[in-house]
Amino acid sequence: GLSKAEKAEKAIERLSKVDSVMEPKVFDDIKVCLQGGHDPAKVLELLSDNYHGYAQMVNLLCEWHSFLGDDEKALDKEVRGHLKTLITRDLDSTTADSVFAQAGSPPKWLEEMVLDPEWQDKLYELS
Repeated sequence: GLSKAEKAEKAIERLSKVDSVMEPKVFDDIKVCLQGGHDPAKVLELLSDNYHGYAQMVNLLCEWHSFLGDDEKALDKEVRGHLKTLITRDLDSTTADSVFAQAGSPPKWLEEMVLDPEWQDKLYELS
């Protein structure tokens, strides 16, 4: 297996990604970094510097559109369509496998996607 220092470096790599603070295993990565001897202030700085809040911005924009009277179903369809485009562009089966391997167990959102006929097609396409 990996040494404590190697595990800490892998965790630092994950925490260096955009919006890593939103990842389900972020607390595990923080713990590994601190146990590996990384400076707590530097770990915190890494998390805050890499936070962009993309998911929160999308939610806010959707709320604004809804508030302005836009059709929520049409908006939801547009957001899903854009997400599917991004997934197709940026994700392949190898990348998807690594995401699931890193998570250790299937993410909670995956079950919802598997049960949604609209997302099933995209999941089958990626597998």
